[in-house]
Amino acid sequence: MNLRVFRNMTKLSQNGVSIAPIGPGPIFFVRNIISDYNESCVKLNTGEGRGLIRNVFYFHNTFMPWEFNERGILTIWGGTPSKNIVFRNNIFGNDMRAISEQGLAHRLDMDYDLWHAQGTDAARRLFEDAGLRWEDHGVFGNPRFGRDFVLGAKSPAIDRALRIPGINDEYVGKGPDIGAKEFGSRSEKP
Repeated sequence: MNLRVFRNMTKLSQNGVSIAPIGPGPIFFVRNIISDYNESCVKLNTGEGRGLIRNVFYFHNTFMPWEFNERGILTIWGGTPSKNIVFRNNIFGNDMRAISEQGLAHRLDMDYDLWHAQGTDAARRLFEDAGLRWEDHGVFGNPRFGRDFVLGAKSPAIDRALRIPGINDEYVGKGPDIGAKEFGSRSEKP
């Protein structure tokens, strides 16, 4: 209950975040940078009859897979159902790969995320194939990182995040940025 995973940087993992049944929550993953993972940035690894996964929130994370990753950005196994799993203001980077969902037990609430995709048509097909709801306010394009996952000056992630009270109150510019680091902040640290 009430777990917070804030401002971490991980590299070279099998899965960035792997969750088996969790409840009642809440669990917050905020401003983490997870890079060079080999399988999935977020894996919901569950089987039938193991309870309900609920109240998991991913806000302002940056996920960058290993260059040769052939798995999905999200690996969502069927079986245990989920409720109230929310993704906002995250960057899913390094070319959008197939999102794999096996079974339809999970209904993810995703919006205001940036997907490194070559156009919205390709992204739409991947969302539809996975049975995921389209991100009405999602951004699709190259995040244009500089060094250490700091956004470049022309990144489409700048000022495009949803304001979340208590999470991204301090920002530079017209609004908060998508991803773990706020462009132009004093530290630009996650």
